[in-house]
Formats: sequence, structure tokens, C-alpha cells
Amino acid sequence: MIHKLFLKNGVILVEYLAASGITDYTRDYQLAALPMKIKESDGAPARVILIEKEK
Repeated sequence: MIHKLFLKNGVILVEYLAASGITDYTRDYQLAALPMKIKESDGAPARVILIEKEK
């Protein structure tokens, strides 16, 4: 239920991210989600980055 509320208000959830900018699928990537620390919370906003690993 809360997911629908977030999505309806333009909040992107990590599980719905798509790596649409990837053009080279022969490379390896690492996904890192860096959440904010929020006291007494089980969820938080996060900065999510995709790291292209060296060959």
C-alpha cells in the first residue's frame, strides 16, 4: 500500500529502477545503494549508483 502512495507521488523505489542507460552488456556492473540514516526507521531515501567495473 505504501509503495503505491510513493509511486503515485513520483518517488522512485529501488526495486523499480531500470538500468536503461547500459549499452554494453558484456561488462560487469556493481549497484550500490547509499541510504540516509534515519533513527527508528526501517526505510530511508537513498542515493543509488551503478558502477561499471574495469575489464
